[in-house]
Amino acid sequence: MRTLLTEQRRGLPMVAAWAILSLGLSACSTTPSPESSLIPAQTDQISSRDGAFTQAQKYLRSKPGCHGTCPRLGMDALVFPGKQALTNTVQALLIKQASADLDLHGIQSLEQLEQAYWQKAGSRDELILAARTPYRNAAITVVELSSYYYPTSAAHGMTHVQYLNWDNQANRRITLADMLAPNQQANFEALLRQAHQQWLKSNQDAIDDPANYLRMWPFQATDNVGLSDQGLVIKYNSYDIAPYSAGQPSLLIPYSQLRTVLRPAYLPS
Repeated sequence: MRTLLTEQRRGLPMVAAWAILSLGLSACSTTPSPESSLIPAQTDQISSRDGAFTQAQKYLRSKPGCHGTCPRLGMDALVFPGKQALTNTVQALLIKQASADLDLHGIQSLEQLEQAYWQKAGSRDELILAARTPYRNAAITVVELSSYYYPTSAAHGMTHVQYLNWDNQANRRITLADMLAPNQQANFEALLRQAHQQWLKSNQDAIDDPANYLRMWPFQATDNVGLSDQGLVIKYNSYDIAPYSAGQPSLLIPYSQLRTVLRPAYLPS
């Protein structure tokens, strides 16, 4: 996020505000055919060539009519030409995240969000929404959504990150429940706990005082997962399993450990 903010302070091109959303956040579960894999054997660099086409949508704005030190609102997100449902879902989730950060209710569009933000923002407030595609192939698009909010006089800003896994053919969101084979939730959480244990071995604070670290930052299960060419990436937000200084920890469960845990459609072909 520091890199993003640095780029934004250099100035980003202005674009028109996005249209009012008509798509709700609810998405139906997908039930893929057990015979067909949605994860190609190729690496991300190869499979992404056939992935969904994206266009950047960026801007950085200061409060209209403000002079001197002013609140700012930035966007570093994506639209998906030809995939309106995915574009709408990305926008809706970003709005939902920002609304939660700002304790706003009933916000349905970026225009409404911007108007409400200017009304309550302090002189040094900063809100940055972002979206990127860490993994994609012809069948699946994975979008990492983030919101950064710094309120005036706060010790630091807060970033919230979530994954959106999208079935390009079914035109629907893929949840962790869709990915898991029947009765495999407990086994997934066991693998996640193992990945957490491996992560702790690279965490110097946990190495120095493991008992106190786990007392302060115990393991938590989460469904914030993203498909990749290597396995399931699990993302935590600040203060979930680590202090703020750790950022947003990421864990990886490789596909080799998920052979009986995931449905065949979400294992490499």
